Amino acid sequence: LGAVRVTGVSGVSGDMRGMDLWDGMKINTSDGPITLTGTSRSSAAFNGSSIDNGIWLESSGATTPNITAGNSGTVTLTGYATGAPALRIDGKLASSGGLITLNSNTLYINSGTVNATAAGNVAIQTLGSGIDLGGADSASNLGLSQSELNNITASNLRLGSTTTGNII
Repeated sequence: LGAVRVTGVSGVSGDMRGMDLWDGMKINTSDGPITLTGTSRSSAAFNGSSIDNGIWLESSGATTPNITAGNSGTVTLTGYATGAPALRIDGKLASSGGLITLNSNTLYINSGTVNATAAGNVAIQTLGSGIDLGGADSASNLGLSQSELNNITASNLRLGSTTTGNII
C-alpha cells in the first residue's frame, strides 16, 4: 500500500529534463496511487525531437524503466515542456485495474507500452491543446500516431477532458 508522489523540475542549462527514469528503474505500489510531475524549464521552441522533456522514461534497450500500480492503484504522469515532447515513454507504464492518466500537450510513445490490465482505463488529456488522431505532435496539438496507439492496451481509451482543445 502507500502512495508515491514525485515532482521534478529541470535546471536551466544542458539536458533540461524535469524527470528522467533510466534503464531498470522501478516505481511500484501494491495498491496505492503513483503520481509523477515533471517540468522542463527549457525555452527552446518545439521541434519534436529535443531531449528537454518534462518526463522521460528512457531505455537504452538493455532494460526498460517500469512504473506499476497494483490492484486498483492509479498512475498519473503530468509533463510540461516547450521544446520537446513533455511526456516521452520508452518504458513500461502499467496498472492492474486502476486508471492510467497522461496529462501533457505533447506525447511520444516510442518503444514503450501503456498497459491498463483487467478493467483498466487509459486517459490522455491535454493542458489546453487539441488532439490530432493520426498526426504528429505540433506546437498546437498533441499528436497520436497509429504506432503510438498500438502501444496502448486498455479496456477503454478516453481522449480529452474539459481542458482539451478540439480532437481532429
